[in-house]
Amino acid sequence: YVQDNIKKEKILLLNNDPLSFIDFVIKIKDSYDVKQINSLLELSKEIKDNKYFIIVVDMDKISQIDFKRIINNIYNKVILISSENEIIEQEIINTTIKQLKKPFDTNKLISYISSIKDTNEKV
Repeated sequence: YVQDNIKKEKILLLNNDPLSFIDFVIKIKDSYDVKQINSLLELSKEIKDNKYFIIVVDMDKISQIDFKRIINNIYNKVILISSENEIIEQEIINTTIKQLKKPFDTNKLISYISSIKDTNEKV
């Protein structure tokens, strides 16, 4: 029961491709409180109502124009995942903390998130 008392950092995962992320979710759900959503509308609502430690956004099927409208509210929290041939606007990239291309290495993503968590705890 001890673990439950420790407040888990919250991670928001926006994706329309659950299969690509199933491994990621399974591996992090013990350490983080993960919520999955699949639209920018939900993203907009979630970031208004909750504080997230990290927001992982899979750009597949997401309009960059619409995404730019809300990106300023989540500055410095977004890890962006995009398909190999997708060109992401520089304005979006500038507000993210990391960008990965599919197929991405789940363990690398997790260790990157852990490294941020460690840095935050030391401060």
